[in-house]
Amino acid sequence: MIDQENQHGLSRRHFISKVIPACSLVCLGANSKLWGISPGLEKAIQETKHKFDQEFPQKLTYRQAVNLSLGREHIPFLKALSKEIGKDKVMQILKRRAADRGAEIGALMAKQYKGNDFPTLKKIFSQDNPVFMASLTFDITENTDTVFELKVKECIWADVFLKADAGDLGFAAVCFGDYAMAAGFNPKLKMVRDKTLMQGHSYCNHRYILG
Repeated sequence: MIDQENQHGLSRRHFISKVIPACSLVCLGANSKLWGISPGLEKAIQETKHKFDQEFPQKLTYRQAVNLSLGREHIPFLKALSKEIGKDKVMQILKRRAADRGAEIGALMAKQYKGNDFPTLKKIFSQDNPVFMASLTFDITENTDTVFELKVKECIWADVFLKADAGDLGFAAVCFGDYAMAAGFNPKLKMVRDKTLMQGHSYCNHRYILG
């Protein structure tokens, strides 16, 4: 049986590392349960009794957390940087970083879920992953021993980037890393996709092929 605490901790860490810059986390005021802080670490923080280590009282929804981080800080910074050094250069940097981080996240998923086979991949996109359930709306359109395809109709990250008129930056920063994440999870796994919400399509077609 999969360790539920490890699963939930991973999904939260995945959510943070993929969309929220470290500087923005300081301002989020999210509680420890949302971000997956272990009871032992939480206790250690409380025992320090320093005012900086007190839990911030504000509770945020997933939408509020992403909007606060990306909408107010990250996206405006990327737009400003694009004006300074050129959007093409910013896009290249974002894609490189997304690919590197995607590979890291894929490997981390395999380690934390204690497997990198197809059933484990499918479990990631299930009710056992509360973050994906809260941040994505999707249908499973194909499910065999070697093919697993999702039709993503809503995505919290696309929602924020598109409302900021920055879908191209969002594709580079978020979506581009999905390919490397699949390979990082399992070198024999390939993701194929030709539609994304970030690029203005009505859905994303994530198709994972093992072989």
